[in-house]
Amino acid sequence: ANGFCRRLAALPLSNTFSFHRNSNIEQVDILTNSNLSDYDLFDAAFQNLNRLNVLINSSHLHASLLSIEKIYNLDSPLINPFSDLRHNPITLVGVKRNDKFVIDHCKEILHKHSKADLRLYPIMNKKFADQINKCNISQEDLHVRYLIHKQQLLLKQSLRDYLL
Repeated sequence: ANGFCRRLAALPLSNTFSFHRNSNIEQVDILTNSNLSDYDLFDAAFQNLNRLNVLINSSHLHASLLSIEKIYNLDSPLINPFSDLRHNPITLVGVKRNDKFVIDHCKEILHKHSKADLRLYPIMNKKFADQINKCNISQEDLHVRYLIHKQQLLLKQSLRDYLL
């Protein structure tokens, strides 16, 4: 519960942490063992949200990629030539049909355990919209990026054949 807030608050509020090559950042203590109040969790997450240079919105993947390129003045677009981004669909979030029944019957519990996220989510959406506007990302830019990722540019097998 409160996954957005926990991720934004995790490192600054964690007493100790260390990362190794095979570390799982989803297991930072504050993500798994936290007794913080919703208020404290939201407050820490909000402070850290304002420290981010770039916000990535998985519901708007192409706009996120374009904003990264513009914010960091990248000369080349962020394109994976072996991907059509179908393994990372633009709609990574949201309710699946099979989950709807459970969600409808557990709304009260879900809201209780997601208070901080529910408060932070509209603020994150506004920050993302401001980011997109500041980067001057147009519908045409988004359409071009969509077309580029519509199909794989290179097939992995053909590259393997070429290299071998």
